[in-house]
Amino acid sequence: MKKLRILLLSALFLSGCTIGGYMDMDEIIGKGKTIRAVDAYSTFLGFGYDEGLVHRVRNQLSQKCKGKITGVTTMLDVTWYVLVSTYTLTAEATCKSKG
Repeated sequence: MKKLRILLLSALFLSGCTIGGYMDMDEIIGKGKTIRAVDAYSTFLGFGYDEGLVHRVRNQLSQKCKGKITGVTTMLDVTWYVLVSTYTLTAEATCKSKG
C-alpha cells in the first residue's frame, strides 16, 4: 500500500497538462522563405505575466527577415505542472525578399 501511494504521488507531481491555442493572423500570400520564432516563460501558481513575450517573438521574426513578413500564424501553448505553468509562444511567417 505504501508503494502504491508513493507511485500515485510521483505520477501526480511528474504529470502535466497542455492547452494549445492557434490563431491565424494573416493569409499567406505568394511564395517566400518560412521563418519561425519561439519564446517562453514560466509562472508559479499562474501568477504573473510576461508582457515582453510577444515583442521578443516579433523581434526574432524581424531579425530573421530583412524583407516583408507576411502570413503570420501564432500558437500559444500553456503547460501546467502541479505548481508551475509554462507559456510558449510560437510564430511562423513567410519572408519575402526585397526586390
